[in-house]
Amino acid sequence: MAFAGIHVEAGFAGVRGAKDTIQSLLGKRVWSETVAAAGTTVGEAPNAGQGAGQMILRISAAADSYVSIAKVPNASADPRILIRAGERLDEPCEPGDKVAFILVP
Repeated sequence: MAFAGIHVEAGFAGVRGAKDTIQSLLGKRVWSETVAAAGTTVGEAPNAGQGAGQMILRISAAADSYVSIAKVPNASADPRILIRAGERLDEPCEPGDKVAFILVP
């Protein structure tokens, strides 16, 4: 089955205990979810544990899409982010944030 919609990975920036080394932007992953049709993720950004670092949402798009990141996101209205087909976007977020998307008309 071909990938459709968006795929979202939620994780913390960097790797704990390795602050002075080269590391991936997205360290410990907490959850991931694929949303195949325009809509909103079920998963939401958790509260960061003490010292866990900034929560990051990594979003990949199968087609040109608008995405919104908020507690009640609305990808049909500004502010929203354009993500092109095949691109990956890393965005910081706040606890409780979700991702909504619609295809670019």
